[in-house]
Formats: sequence, C-alpha cells, structure tokens
Amino acid sequence: MSRRVIVFAQQGCPACTEFMPRIGRLAGPYRARGLALQPVDINSSQGNALARRFGVDATPTTVVLRGAGSFKMVGAVGDEQIAQLLAAAVR
Repeated sequence: MSRRVIVFAQQGCPACTEFMPRIGRLAGPYRARGLALQPVDINSSQGNALARRFGVDATPTTVVLRGAGSFKMVGAVGDEQIAQLLAAAVR
C-alpha cells in the first residue's frame, strides 16, 4: 500500500528551508516501503487549495495520508520526531 507524506512549505520561510532537506534525507529509507514524499508550495493555487483541505495554516506542515485517515505535524520539528512520523506512516 502506498502512503503519502505531503510537506507544505513556502519560499522565503527560513524554517521550511531548513526542514525540507532533513525530511527528504530521513524519508529515503522509507521509499522502498511504499512511502511517497510530496513537497507542496502553499503559495501556488493548487497548493493553497490542498492546504485548505487539510486545515494547514502554518509552514512547514507535514500531513501523512495513510489508509482511511490522516494526521499532521506542524513546524520544523527535530529529526527524532520526523523519524517517528515516517515510521508511523508506513505501519
């Protein structure tokens, strides 16, 4: 089963600039287990519509879509929290 992790970010956001490479690196090992990491620019019309759908009002925000449910994490959290989120995404 494919699971998707959407990371909402925007240009000019220092926290996003710092966070995106870290989550990308940490997601690497999970890709073989069906995890897809999808960065979304919240300032694009499509990204903005998707952000509204998931109630995103801050960047970076990470949304995990898994089966019938979803959960989200707000902010540029530490590597340990990212690893926990990614592990939960593939369970």
